Amino acid sequence: MMISVQNTYDLSIDELLSVVYIETQRDWKLDNLCFMDRWILCYSVDGHVTYTLDNKERVISKGDVMFIPPGKSRSARTSSLQPWKFIVIKFRISQVNTETSALLESIPTIMRFSNQAVMQNFKEIERSWRTKKPGYILKCKGLMYRILYSIVVEVVGNRENSKYSALLSNVLSIIASNSDENYSVQKLAEMVGLSPSYFSSIFKHYTGFSPIQYQNYIKMQRAHDLLTYGHYSIAEVAEQVGISDEFYFSRLFKQVIGISPSYVQK
Repeated sequence: MMISVQNTYDLSIDELLSVVYIETQRDWKLDNLCFMDRWILCYSVDGHVTYTLDNKERVISKGDVMFIPPGKSRSARTSSLQPWKFIVIKFRISQVNTETSALLESIPTIMRFSNQAVMQNFKEIERSWRTKKPGYILKCKGLMYRILYSIVVEVVGNRENSKYSALLSNVLSIIASNSDENYSVQKLAEMVGLSPSYFSSIFKHYTGFSPIQYQNYIKMQRAHDLLTYGHYSIAEVAEQVGISDEFYFSRLFKQVIGISPSYVQK
């Protein structure tokens, strides 16, 4: 899709600060990390991580791209079952005009691209930065311009996706705030006025999980926190996340977290 010539979007990459590929360990986390002088781009290569941004939790999975402006605080914890692997780029840019400033403010923090070339650009920029062959900075800046252009095209040319992003963000917030509930796909679909089959399709595309898998993931992360707190029995924690069968809870906990609940209590 072409960008309208009525909006002259332009920016300058002043400096690439770092490009790093990171494989997290099971105990990896961030606590209220914030940079005031740089932008952040992250490409999720594999695994899962739960991010807290603007007081909302989101599960980041393979293929997701995060666009984080200066001054935005975030916290995160990796999945213990599938630790997160990602490429992170830190950079500084200058906005040339007011149209560009407004566009940058409207870019969602988390995106997913159907264009595989965007993913290849992330991998190529990481490889070029790491190997540092002659001219690598120019090459990396060129790849960054391609990535940023793809983001502009996605934001400007795909308002329909933006609409469903807003709808699903509300559903995800409800699930995260009510981990003791067991929502059916029918009930969740009714919240946003979609058919269950279509809702399941866009939910899977947006999160990487089915609606039930996502609820179980949130429940087990909450259960892990409660068990770590050390004041509840396994049965009490199971009840607090809406599971009445303690044995089923233990199996699900080990499946999602990677260890048994009794091990957490040690």
